[in-house]
Amino acid sequence: MKITMSPVRKMAFGAMLIALAVVFTCIAKAVPMNLFPLLRFSPTPALVVFSSLFIGPIYGALVGVLGDLLPAFIFPSGGDYNFYLSFVYALLGTLPWCLEKFTKRFPKLFSSPISLLIEMVVLLAVQIGVYYGTDALSPLGDAFSYLAPIFLIITFLLDVGVIFYLYKRNKNLEKRKITAQKPYETAFICFFCQVVIMDVLKSLAFYAYYSTIATSGNVVLFQTYYLMQLIGSPINFLIMIFLTDLFLSIQENMFSHFHQ
Repeated sequence: MKITMSPVRKMAFGAMLIALAVVFTCIAKAVPMNLFPLLRFSPTPALVVFSSLFIGPIYGALVGVLGDLLPAFIFPSGGDYNFYLSFVYALLGTLPWCLEKFTKRFPKLFSSPISLLIEMVVLLAVQIGVYYGTDALSPLGDAFSYLAPIFLIITFLLDVGVIFYLYKRNKNLEKRKITAQKPYETAFICFFCQVVIMDVLKSLAFYAYYSTIATSGNVVLFQTYYLMQLIGSPINFLIMIFLTDLFLSIQENMFSHFHQ
């Protein structure tokens, strides 16, 4: 169900989403991650993806950029502002709208639960590889041998929960004959955004910042930043899928009720 909104209503929703993005980012920044300071578990990326799918790429980019820019001044890190991250979040707010058009052209490929299973298996395999094939978690010392299986079990249980949720959501949409963005298509969009933007490009943004404009002088290899993002990638992927689809569900119900 495509929603047609006036420019004024779009601006109102955009302002509300920007405010929520700022609040979510501030909360995420307030949670200490001492061993892995660049690792974040935040609902903000899901809100940015939703903004792109709901009101378009321009508003999605604004939500992404301002949701990163304003908290940077509320929680100063002690160094220069990392404007590279703003480009990353601008792309995060633009790309989902483009990917939606792409998935609609190949409905059989991206509307299947098989695509979701493949995405989850890939990220779970990556998580296992990071835990047992690298020294990314070596700062945890002996505790790593106990924490790694716990992380894997938590990820597996969340995988099962998200699969069940999306299955029920998809059945509900089919029963109601709603042709809106399907849950499995949304999952692919979130998968692509997580793997390409939040893992690779965000790592490049951190590396570029600390290599060129940071005043601390601590230059770390790109692989270090990338491994740090991969540690949280499966969990962040599941958070992005669940919240993006939940926001879309709320939007569908709200507007269907409004037009009745």
